[in-house]
Amino acid sequence: MRALFLSALLLLPTAPALAQNAAHPAAPGADRYEACVTRAASDPAGALAEAQGWRGAGGGAPARHCEAMALAGLGRALEAAAALEALGLETPLAAQRGEIFLQAADLRLAGGDASGAQTDYGHALSAAPGSGISAAAYEGRARARAALNDAAGAAADLAEAIRLAPQESDLRSLHAAALRRTGDAAGALASAEAAVRLSPSSSLALYERGAARRALGDAAGAQADWREALARDPSGAGADLARAALR
Repeated sequence: MRALFLSALLLLPTAPALAQNAAHPAAPGADRYEACVTRAASDPAGALAEAQGWRGAGGGAPARHCEAMALAGLGRALEAAAALEALGLETPLAAQRGEIFLQAADLRLAGGDASGAQTDYGHALSAAPGSGISAAAYEGRARARAALNDAAGAAADLAEAIRLAPQESDLRSLHAAALRRTGDAAGALASAEAAVRLSPSSSLALYERGAARRALGDAAGAQADWREALARDPSGAGADLARAALR
């Protein structure tokens, strides 16, 4: 999760307050917030109790965010997502709002709610278009769309993610998979080959290149790629897919 990234954002004053005090000191509660979200990873039940007590004492957005992180740590992903959505709707700054909705979307997807995740990724993109979270939001929404059997939508989102993060091999591998599922095997091969150029030892890139080659009728080339995937990256993200394809 991106909890600590928000530590500065959630504790910032609003723009008018900043204008009144350009030399604003470190916001009170920052240390407590960071301690709380750190605890949420190792002791989520304790962090939840801490956050709820802090929230009741007027802890505001930092306490509410820590509460959501603790719920996520307890495996209550959809409850955590709902808490983040409520917080996001009340958050005035676009950068904060986009980041919070991105976290909510990730939790929706992890909790099996692909439709809700797709909606929240859209909120994240609308709140902070072109920001540093955009590539992650497009990738996440692509995964949600793939789970909803919308391969064309997934391919379109991955194309946007690639535009924003062109050196990410995994994005190109995922794009290849989405294109292959739309029936565009030639496009899938081109995207997979780009992924292999960026990461020659990636089992996922090699698996996808093999899958595209098989779809184009090149069975020998496909098997060669899958064997290479296992030789180069036997525990990687595409290794089990390659093993299954070779059976």
